[in-house]
Amino acid sequence: MMNRIILLLVAGILLLAGCQKEDTTFNTDLALDSRFIILNQPADTTKIVVYSDRNWTMENRDNAPWVIVQKGSGLGTAYAIVEVPANTDDYPRAATLVFKAAGKMDTLKLGQRGLVTPKIAITATSVARLRQVVLFPLLLTQVYL
Repeated sequence: MMNRIILLLVAGILLLAGCQKEDTTFNTDLALDSRFIILNQPADTTKIVVYSDRNWTMENRDNAPWVIVQKGSGLGTAYAIVEVPANTDDYPRAATLVFKAAGKMDTLKLGQRGLVTPKIAITATSVARLRQVVLFPLLLTQVYL
């Protein structure tokens, strides 16, 4: 009986000694924390987290004049920083930012809302009005044709 207890104790110690926690680290050539960033109409600055083990660069692929790159390169995991002035146009705008590192490439779409934000309000009154204006004349033309 004592031999079995000693044998189980030794087996347990050997089992625990064989289990070691591996030291794992995150490695990547290039990755981004986001694919799309939509900024509001006023002037703004945004940060994009770039994950990389190497030197990386960012460029304004569309050469959009409203995209101001404050920090467009780095080494390792860091922020890319982009500034945009207020969008005084009525409509939203968009540009593509391209990130490169170690022969890899990734893209991010940067958008900014305009002065006019399209809104669609569907109410019972608007649906009833739509029926009067569009559907009723269609019914009349089919009845008399």
